[in-house]
Amino acid sequence: MSQQTRLLELCSLAVVRYGANAQIRQCAEECAELGAECLRVHRGRVDHMDAMYEECADVLIMVTQLAVLDPGRMEHHLEQKMQHLEELLGVRS
Repeated sequence: MSQQTRLLELCSLAVVRYGANAQIRQCAEECAELGAECLRVHRGRVDHMDAMYEECADVLIMVTQLAVLDPGRMEHHLEQKMQHLEELLGVRS
């Protein structure tokens, strides 16, 4: 089983077990923790690089859970953001 398939399965189970509201709140908390670690690294605290990537993994898991809640909506917004990035970079897929 690929890591991505495993992630989707685990996130689906977590959403069922804990519910949407709890996972939305947890996602906000993890995003705040990631922001704090990014700022520490930005200020030169390279000893926080591992913590930053750990929080990044937490956020990735939580965002995947939000995507599981409404995949169509997530896909729509992801496509819009990717098109915008393509425009900024001057590339087209």
